[in-house]
Amino acid sequence: MKLKVLFASLIAGALLLSSCEQKFTPTYLDDIKVSQSYVAIDMTGGSVDITLTAEDAWNVSFIGTGYGTNKQAAVDWVTVSPMSGSAAEDQVLTFEAAETLNGRNCVVLIECGSGDSKVTQYINVIQGLPVTEEVSCEEVIENGIDGKSYRVTGICTAISNTEYGNWYLNDGTGELYIYGTKIDNKYPSETDGGWEAFGIEVGDEVTVEGPRLTYGSTIELEDATLISVNKSLISVESVDPEDASFPLEGGNISVTLNCKGDGIGVEIPAEAQEWLSIASIGGTASAPVVTFQAAYNNLGDRNVTVTFTTKDDDGKEYTTEQSFFQKGSIIDATAAEINAAADGDTQYRLTGYIREVANDLYGNLYVTDFSGEVYVYGVLDENGESKQWANMGIDEGDIITVVGPKSSFKGDPQMVDVSVEDHKAVTDATLSEFIAAEKADDVWYRLTGTVNDIYNTTYGNFHLLDGEGNDVTVYGLVAGWGGPDKEFASLGIEEGDVVTIVGVRDEYNGTVQVGDAFFVSKAE
Repeated sequence: MKLKVLFASLIAGALLLSSCEQKFTPTYLDDIKVSQSYVAIDMTGGSVDITLTAEDAWNVSFIGTGYGTNKQAAVDWVTVSPMSGSAAEDQVLTFEAAETLNGRNCVVLIECGSGDSKVTQYINVIQGLPVTEEVSCEEVIENGIDGKSYRVTGICTAISNTEYGNWYLNDGTGELYIYGTKIDNKYPSETDGGWEAFGIEVGDEVTVEGPRLTYGSTIELEDATLISVNKSLISVESVDPEDASFPLEGGNISVTLNCKGDGIGVEIPAEAQEWLSIASIGGTASAPVVTFQAAYNNLGDRNVTVTFTTKDDDGKEYTTEQSFFQKGSIIDATAAEINAAADGDTQYRLTGYIREVANDLYGNLYVTDFSGEVYVYGVLDENGESKQWANMGIDEGDIITVVGPKSSFKGDPQMVDVSVEDHKAVTDATLSEFIAAEKADDVWYRLTGTVNDIYNTTYGNFHLLDGEGNDVTVYGLVAGWGGPDKEFASLGIEEGDVVTIVGVRDEYNGTVQVGDAFFVSKAE
């Protein structure tokens, strides 16, 4: 295909000195002619009209950045109307943009004709000059304006997402969250080499520019353009063992650093200093080795990030970080204890009754015991895979033991990505089916019936009837899975109530009984 393209140079200064009413020399192709191939819109916003004469049907095929086959990204800050037309003379095209705080430009491509006769007209659109103010983080936070672009330089203190490039920048006056980082208008996930190609690591001095955004109480630079990376004078060369994990019983981990600065500093967070300490510092000035010692962990899993620092000849500080993990004990806990626990890595073991499956893809559950209820956000299978709930053979109304950390979402407590340690299937049964079943202490049944003859109000001994002449004895009822004895009165159950309970098939002197029974619900 022969593609005829008209390129015209853009002289930004001349455009700024020209008003939107300036007469431009018309530019012509064989099949399409425009009155001007440059459109300058005022910073305060507005519209500009040009005329187009076409020998064939035409359409606006692209509005964005880049040229030719190097189309980088579409933009929506300028609109063109109409977007298409037929062969005619002096058709009016209107270019319109709202007010902007930052100068910007783009290109509009208009295609005319088809096949080998297709031609493409480029129209450059500019609204002011892109001028970015270089300021401190404090100035952005305290005096910045949302939507206005700023250039900042500081140290990368933490990285939260490498797909889009989300990280924290601190210049000593304050800290900004960089919400998205781009090179050539592309996120790391859209770039060959991904995040590694951006070259940003914790401790590096980085310069970026982008528009300010307020999200809740967080001040951010959104979709910032990476300007430069000045590598830190200190970095982690190796860790022994490589997984940087302490065993449950404690032990040592050595970190070898690459240091080009003057000496090193080691900062262990205050909350970890009770269990993590420096055992020794050795090696050489350029390759120091720091050995850490962890104590026995009688709590849950725990993580810590240690910061290493050095300075250059001018006293400027550089940093790098190393994270450590220590496996912990699993804490047996009730629903109430988990809900009251602090968010973190501590592993809790919860056993309870699945009152409801809220999401049958991920396995989001409401698990109850005698003390309350925990929302479980996601269940992993034996291989640690999510979205496998449908294949795990666990149903609503079963008894389950899960292990996982406690977290919160919008202030509501939950357990996240739990593993299943034990599962007891619960079978719905009529009283006649229950009576006919074999005695077994590991087969669980869900029964519904009418309460009759409560002969022990302390433990909760009574008869359960079904209206068809079937009668089973409930020998003790607790308020929920794992509940204490002698609290039957707290359930408020009276004779004549219709209740649902779960228990095992037991018997005493030939009399069928419900053993290990716990309360599920009472009909209103």
